Amino acid sequence: MFRSGESKALREEAGISQAEFARAVGVSRSAVCQWESDSRSPRTEVALRCWSVLSRLRTVVSE
Repeated sequence: MFRSGESKALREEAGISQAEFARAVGVSRSAVCQWESDSRSPRTEVALRCWSVLSRLRTVVSE
């Protein structure tokens, strides 16, 4: 569900900072940094929120 490389690429393509993504998901910027470096993974409920935000970003980027 949550693939760090893909989510980082999509976030960057959309022009969203780690801090902005973190606010949208409801976590700290350091949590996003850890996910993107593959040192940690989000818990299930947080991963679902990430998926929702990433889905919206994917729609914006594809337009």
